[in-house]
Amino acid sequence: MGNGEVSNKVLKVAAAEMTTSGFVEIAPIHLLIALSRVSEEQPSNGADASVAALRQEFESLGIEPRRFRRRLRALLPKQSNAPQPGAIHRSENTKQIYLLAEALAQASGEERSPSHLLRAMFVSLADVLGSDESGHPEAGSDPADDEIPKEL
Repeated sequence: MGNGEVSNKVLKVAAAEMTTSGFVEIAPIHLLIALSRVSEEQPSNGADASVAALRQEFESLGIEPRRFRRRLRALLPKQSNAPQPGAIHRSENTKQIYLLAEALAQASGEERSPSHLLRAMFVSLADVLGSDESGHPEAGSDPADDEIPKEL
């Protein structure tokens, strides 16, 4: 499987997660669940660099994909009676993540891959957590200002 095949697999898994949770669009949480699931697949004939790279991304972040996926699913509503969409669509936030992944890939001179999607998810999350509603860094948001609990 090349990048395109793995990316299609990620979208299919995300769409299944979307349907299961009763959403009408693929949200970033569905994409994260899909990325974590695909990262655990065994590469076919050891030749699947995309899956191996995605697995390495999770490992470098210290994230155990199965536990991560379970915790994310716990945040989603259970099966609802929401109408099933005729066509699968991505939410605006998810579309922005794909655009950021494309930019990250271009900046590194590579074809967009699932690893770029995962990086884009966390870059996007960091931007949201590190800025106020106007998009500017919040006062006192410098990591050096945070107190770290002694137990950590």
